[in-house]
Amino acid sequence: MAIFIYPDPTPVMPTLNGFSVHKKPIFAATVAEAVSGRAVMGANAAFPLWEFDLTYEVLRSQTQNREPDTYYSPNVEFEAIASLFLACAGSYGRFWYNDPTDNSRTGQVIGTGDGVSATFQIIRSFGTGNTSLVEPVGGLNYLLPYTFYDNGTPTAITLANNNRTITFASAPTLGHSITGDFSYYFYCRFLEDGADFEQFMHNLWLLRSLKFRSVKP
Repeated sequence: MAIFIYPDPTPVMPTLNGFSVHKKPIFAATVAEAVSGRAVMGANAAFPLWEFDLTYEVLRSQTQNREPDTYYSPNVEFEAIASLFLACAGSYGRFWYNDPTDNSRTGQVIGTGDGVSATFQIIRSFGTGNTSLVEPVGGLNYLLPYTFYDNGTPTAITLANNNRTITFASAPTLGHSITGDFSYYFYCRFLEDGADFEQFMHNLWLLRSLKFRSVKP
């Protein structure tokens, strides 16, 4: 087995313009269907894994040769995506993905104080009405401002568990509402061990499919 040194802290996938996205929630249900057509179902997951498939139509590159391409300098979009894939050793490593359509919440309800617990898992709601889903986030985006509140009062917290939990200095009072304004990532891994980059013009690259999926920590 090869010795692999993984980047620390967890790398963040670069956010680039000009790509299309397929986004698919995946559950794991067990279905047993009788000859009569009657079925018995069981849900094996409380919340889904999120699968993404990105198509990059144009990735510019200045090259890393001794003489960079001055026309595309300082654009290194090809290098940025390729180096993340290499750093993860394909499907082996983990990274954070900033989904531009789902990366922040304001006034998110985190939990309710019981007078004993000081640590809370960071969660986010998705959807509307009685079909709204609540699930843990992959990790807090600590590079952007965030505030957590104890019954409406901004309160200092510490982060732990790879930025997935918050801890107050003392347990919030029984019945107090714990809320937050924050940005977050999906915690992901690539689904394949190869990436097919195509150079269609000088230092312009195309990546037809880059598949990855959220993982449970």
